[in-house]
Amino acid sequence: MTSEAIRSVTKIAIDPYNSILIASSQLGLVSLPKTKLVTNLVSFNGSVVRENIQKTSINENGTIVRTEKGLFQLNEKSGELVNTHLDKDKAEFCTSWQERTFIRLNEIDPSVLCNSEFSHYIEAGKNAFYFYFDDGLDANYYYIANNTIRDTIKAPKKVVFSSLLSGGEIVAIDEFDDVHFQLSKFNWRTVTSKEGGWFGLQCLIEFQENYLVCTSGAGLKEINKKNGKVSSSTILGLEKLRFIRGAMVTEGKNLWVASNMGLFVKPNISNSASKVGIRYGLFDTDFEYKSLEALGEKVLVKGDKYSYLLDEEKLIESFNANSIGEMSTILSYVQWGDGEGRHITYFPEDFDFKFKSSFKEVTFNFIVSDFYNESSSIEFKLDDDAWVSHNKPVMNLTLSDMNVGVHTLRVRVPADKSTTNELTISFDIDPPIWASYIGFTIYLFILAGVLSLWRIGVLGRLYNKFKTTKLYNHLTRYEITDGHSKFEKMLRSKERFINEITHELRTPIQLINGSLEGISKTAHAASKELICVQDNMKRVEQLINQMSQDVPKALAAADYYRSYSSDNIKFIVLSLEPLAKQKRQNLELRIKGKKEISLINDSLEKILANLIQNAIKFTPELGTIKVAAIQDSKVLKVIVSDDGEGIDEHFHKKVFERFTKGSSEHEGHGVGLAMVKTLVELNQGDIALESQKGIGTKVTVTLPIDDIEYVNSHAEKLSPANAKSNKKSLLIVDDSREFRSYLFDLFSSKYRCLVARNGVQALDVMQHYLVDLVITDQMMHEMDGLSLIREIRGNVSYASIPILMLTAETGTELEKSALEEKVDYFLAKPASKEEITLRVEHLLSVREAKEREEEESEEPAFKFGCLKIPEFDNEKDMAFFLNFIAVLEKNYHNESFNRDQAASQLLISPRSLNRRMSELFEYNFSEFLSRFRIEKSIPLLLEGNSILDTCLDVGFGTAAYFSTSFKKVMSLPPKKFVEQYNKTVA
Repeated sequence: MTSEAIRSVTKIAIDPYNSILIASSQLGLVSLPKTKLVTNLVSFNGSVVRENIQKTSINENGTIVRTEKGLFQLNEKSGELVNTHLDKDKAEFCTSWQERTFIRLNEIDPSVLCNSEFSHYIEAGKNAFYFYFDDGLDANYYYIANNTIRDTIKAPKKVVFSSLLSGGEIVAIDEFDDVHFQLSKFNWRTVTSKEGGWFGLQCLIEFQENYLVCTSGAGLKEINKKNGKVSSSTILGLEKLRFIRGAMVTEGKNLWVASNMGLFVKPNISNSASKVGIRYGLFDTDFEYKSLEALGEKVLVKGDKYSYLLDEEKLIESFNANSIGEMSTILSYVQWGDGEGRHITYFPEDFDFKFKSSFKEVTFNFIVSDFYNESSSIEFKLDDDAWVSHNKPVMNLTLSDMNVGVHTLRVRVPADKSTTNELTISFDIDPPIWASYIGFTIYLFILAGVLSLWRIGVLGRLYNKFKTTKLYNHLTRYEITDGHSKFEKMLRSKERFINEITHELRTPIQLINGSLEGISKTAHAASKELICVQDNMKRVEQLINQMSQDVPKALAAADYYRSYSSDNIKFIVLSLEPLAKQKRQNLELRIKGKKEISLINDSLEKILANLIQNAIKFTPELGTIKVAAIQDSKVLKVIVSDDGEGIDEHFHKKVFERFTKGSSEHEGHGVGLAMVKTLVELNQGDIALESQKGIGTKVTVTLPIDDIEYVNSHAEKLSPANAKSNKKSLLIVDDSREFRSYLFDLFSSKYRCLVARNGVQALDVMQHYLVDLVITDQMMHEMDGLSLIREIRGNVSYASIPILMLTAETGTELEKSALEEKVDYFLAKPASKEEITLRVEHLLSVREAKEREEEESEEPAFKFGCLKIPEFDNEKDMAFFLNFIAVLEKNYHNESFNRDQAASQLLISPRSLNRRMSELFEYNFSEFLSRFRIEKSIPLLLEGNSILDTCLDVGFGTAAYFSTSFKKVMSLPPKKFVEQYNKTVA
């Protein structure tokens, strides 16, 4: 930030911790800590330079740097770049006077020399230097002093880095990562990359009794000067670094190291290195290769985003100051809320606070005095609770629901356990007035007054007068005789009345039934009307039985559900035809479909009866009521329409509410349609109303044929990210809805239950949900239990899922067949709840133990990074991924394996497979399969297998195609990858 960037400065101050505080109406409060005075960002015309600095040199004009935009002169005090006025041809390529001197003495084209990767120089004294140049034929070091070539030394080829040791010898690194030490003018000793166990060398420096070698992947290596032994560096603070970008030792004997984990400096007087980060003004955590250059008293650091100029002397002083400095916590503001609103106080001087009885919450904001120290943190303790840590230098602490009274809050920096720098805050919350001293005083006065009035007899007279008021009658609605209210007595009276009526109705019903039976026996053929009367009398008798029950009884599954056929629907509708004939109406019935539907017992009778009765009631004489029952593979749709008076549009939503009537002209209580809606919803169906005033009404009821899709769609969604905490999933496969409901109720409280009515549907459910255990029947339509078990065991995705066969069909042959198909347990119906539950828990525990063993033994998937797999946020995507990987695991060895075969094994179409791949992954099927095979090939190559054997083992047709694909994914050919991997591991 330059002074030009901060305008409208209102005030500048120094805080107690030597940071500069700048108040700007434009930028707010800007803090400049003392530690950041160490660093200047390299800038040009007031803006930070983001281009990489390619080359740097020092000449008679100062420090010259080259970027993509040309040559610039660097102001070492401010870090500002200014344009140079060098000769245009030379300025385009070269930056140093050493390069220009070598060009003049050897008459070389500047563009060839200064753009060469294999040309550089080493300072050797005043006006003297060694210049290395490899022209492709010969490589030499030229010793130049006072503008004259004094000596030429034969050098290794393709050297990219050179340095002059304290004894005057040259050390060099070539592009093959071999290190060469000069023994004499004609002899060199070479330490190969294989001997050193490194690759990607960036520098070699002389440090104390060792040579330090910068590697990419193996960290900082040390070569002992005396015996040549190579080892990893043991310098504290640098031992965990792996990718070294550059290193150097300055004139002050301070060691600088840049890595992909930050910049580190080891002062000459210290035994360990310290990190130089945001606290000192460095925003980068990674740096360019050969990122460090000494420029007199300053050090140029080339970061990944920015370049920096650091003052070494100030940096070392800052290290020493911080090592002995003390950190403390600062309370920056307090904000609290009460009945009067919100209040805030900044930097309070007094740490004792008093809050009113209407107190709601309080927020304290704390900062560490050394705010820019990335490792600083805060811990606090409230009253007698334990200390709680907060791992950041800033903390917002909000306290609410606090008890009244005095509380103490203590805050400190964890590194400083002394009480001298501990911040102690005390706050007192007033009690509400009813619990305060004033409240208790008022209570005493009231009590004394009541006692006084009682003694003089005033209270008795007031009470007798109160008994004559209406309020007293309302308050004493509970009668002392039995402890029940008048409302409760009324309900009990009505209940007794209904019981007496139902009891008295049984006698005339019995007489009517007896007479009807006598008529039917004497008549030659029972008439249609007589049959209708008999059926409706049975219906009345059934309703009377329901009324006489105190509590509905449902002991077996058959008491809950009943199967209805098209004949049942026809019978229910035609039993109501006499009502239509009374008004000379036409009742038409149309039925399409012959499947049975399983619904709650007695629900379809009530739904149809109420809808048809409403249609008859609101349709005039000679009108028409149409009833249509249409079935398809999934639903039964019942449509009741009429050409009656219709319903106003504003009543459409209200007619399904209890005690709501569309018309006051007709008798009724507004209960029928509300009951119909409740029964439809209990059967997992929908009801819709269409009506126009004066035209007619149509009510459409849609009921599912079975509950499979409804139950599974409402099953608890599992989270792939929290697989260990998810419920175990059971798949219940049975064609009986009653038995499915029985097992669902038995296990749904502990497990997630999915259902299917046959084997085909079970396989479809397993495609979309994660299943831990299957409970299946044997006798089912479309696919029986044995066929389902055979399909599961034959599919690699599901083969390990335990299966419990629970069937009414018994016999040794069936049990033998089930065991041959690898069923885990065979259980015959009827079986007790306890036995079924124990078998399920046992099978799940065995599966869980196997999964735990596999997790401990198997290596992480795709450890070599050939495939990037996203995190799945839903169970359906996770199930598809696991099934897809299982299919690939089984078939990737086969060279001819393709998308169509994969889709067939996943039980989906090739087009659907393409769509799912594009939704979940960055690759199409061919690229995913190729990367999967390459992932599988790497362990084989690392074991020492040949490229030809490996490519055939993983499904590639030729070694050339395998090598091309491998290089495309891993950026290296197979052989080179294995060499580098082994070096890194070593």
